[in-house]
Amino acid sequence: MTEMRLIDAQTLIYAFDPTGQEQHLIDAAKAKMKLWLTSPNIRLAITPLIRFELLKSGKLNEERIKELERALSQFEELEIGNAEATFAAALFRYAEQTGKKLDRNKFDVFHFASATINRFELDSTDGDIEKIRAIHDALLTARV
Repeated sequence: MTEMRLIDAQTLIYAFDPTGQEQHLIDAAKAKMKLWLTSPNIRLAITPLIRFELLKSGKLNEERIKELERALSQFEELEIGNAEATFAAALFRYAEQTGKKLDRNKFDVFHFASATINRFELDSTDGDIEKIRAIHDALLTARV
């Protein structure tokens, strides 16, 4: 059975652009990437927003951008379209209606929506993902 994983930007930064990051986080991300990229039973994906997060730094020179683009070319790219945006908006509305806060300036809810709709596991070191997952679970329970 094939595992399907959407990889968040932070894991990719630790693995492919680790300047200034903590060594234990770099080591963990590189070990995961090595395992995942060499396994025939794992499909890895990113979204266009994850690509943006990795490539947006003004500190990157053209050579480094090309290296990162080569690294990112190893991943399937999931779209963020109408279904994902509608799903993300529903999560935001439900969070607001139930007194929970989601950061409107982060893309995490889009990553979660894209992974969920496409049946990928979202692999993230970001604490906000667990919060979004809990909101999603509560929304599902409320709709039953």
